[in-house]
Amino acid sequence: MANSDLASPPPSASRVAVFVDFDKTLLSENSGKLGVLWMWRRKRISLWYIIRLVVTDILYRRKLLSPERIMRVALSYYRGKNIEEVHADAQPFFEEEIKPRLV
Repeated sequence: MANSDLASPPPSASRVAVFVDFDKTLLSENSGKLGVLWMWRRKRISLWYIIRLVVTDILYRRKLLSPERIMRVALSYYRGKNIEEVHADAQPFFEEEIKPRLV
């Protein structure tokens, strides 16, 4: 197999783009905060998970945690979740929280 074969997705693969907005030029608010509040209102996350996120954020802002560690904590929500369950929440979250705040 040639190196170029590894870099190319199969013809049937869908393409995904990720946009990161650090300076609020795309989105007027922090999407992570919006996501946590959206999941909390729908009882998708526990108070314990929110406490972990807040403590992790405080430690990160004081440079006591690496960006990798904060991402591991944030993404731990998805551990054990079925991909269909995650996809089912993506569109309503976008329509209700992200789309109205696009700059």
